[in-house]
Amino acid sequence: MKRITIFAILFTVVVFLAACNNTEPNVSEQKNSSTIIQEVSFPERYSNTIDGVVFDTVIETPEKMDFEKLKRSTAKMQYPDAEKVENTLGAGKELDSKEQDTASGVDGERDSFFMKYADGTTIHTGMVLNFYTEWTMKIEELFHIRTAGEVFENSGELWFGSTTEAIDNIAQSLEDVGYEVGQLNYSYYVLDHQIMQTLEPMESLKERVKTQEEWSQSDDAYYFLIEQEYQGIPVYFGDEMFPNDNQEDRPIHAIYSAEGVQQLYVPDMYSFAEKEEQQPIQLTGFSDIADVIARKYGNILTDAKYQVERAKLYQMPVRNENNHLDVKLAWLVEITESGIDSESGEAYEFTIYSHIDAETGEELML
Repeated sequence: MKRITIFAILFTVVVFLAACNNTEPNVSEQKNSSTIIQEVSFPERYSNTIDGVVFDTVIETPEKMDFEKLKRSTAKMQYPDAEKVENTLGAGKELDSKEQDTASGVDGERDSFFMKYADGTTIHTGMVLNFYTEWTMKIEELFHIRTAGEVFENSGELWFGSTTEAIDNIAQSLEDVGYEVGQLNYSYYVLDHQIMQTLEPMESLKERVKTQEEWSQSDDAYYFLIEQEYQGIPVYFGDEMFPNDNQEDRPIHAIYSAEGVQQLYVPDMYSFAEKEEQQPIQLTGFSDIADVIARKYGNILTDAKYQVERAKLYQMPVRNENNHLDVKLAWLVEITESGIDSESGEAYEFTIYSHIDAETGEELML
């Protein structure tokens, strides 16, 4: 059982609540003159069946969180500073060409630049940052993110430096091009040149990839998959169209070698600010969350079956009526739907997702 303690700062008056009003069995409150402490216990697995919806649910919450520091917050989407990008990632390189365009996004339009350098380096900056060298392009032809775990180790360190040193330098590179970095969570693959040497590219790509004899220790590198954290909780990076939160879909990718940062791809990155007016944060028990899910899927008038596989707690930036981003503690819920197709008569199974506010139990639209 994981125990999560939430401290919510209230007015400096004593608040008394009758014990009989506490209807959630896994919630307790401690009180003093300045603080209400709400303790919520989330099981590591929740098992139940409600209105035909089966819950055999793995519950994922961060192991190391300081809930005393939880504050209601807002978020803003961050974008790279084009001038800083060119002056840092392009420093010391001979510019071959530079094209300017306009990129559009939810926050309006921004200038977009596409730069190519004599040494094969390419930089695209606008709504996203995409920086890569000719060397990393050759690695990318052999490194396939969806199957990387079958080929490369996801632990251990290389001869030129630790992963801690590498991620610190990547964070510094992000700051140098205009991002507020904050907390980062990451996983990585060890790209050993001896393994890459054995991989066979597609026939059409053979001329672009090194021959076996050309690979050397200098080609060793780390491939990082990075997500943001805020207040010790991972920041959700999916959306309604692509809700899954697979490791390989984390929004920041980087390749780091003995030469430093060799690739940096940043499509989404947020900055955060605490709200001036703070209200206490009170998470509801997971049984209430389960009731919300069961009401939605248990009342669907089909023969489909629903099993709730997983629920993970995230900080979710959600657009409000003013098109600004509020940060909500919310569950990403993964559900398997299965049944028999009414037209073909064939069995089917697929995964669907719901986003549930961890305080109110309301379904969120991102």
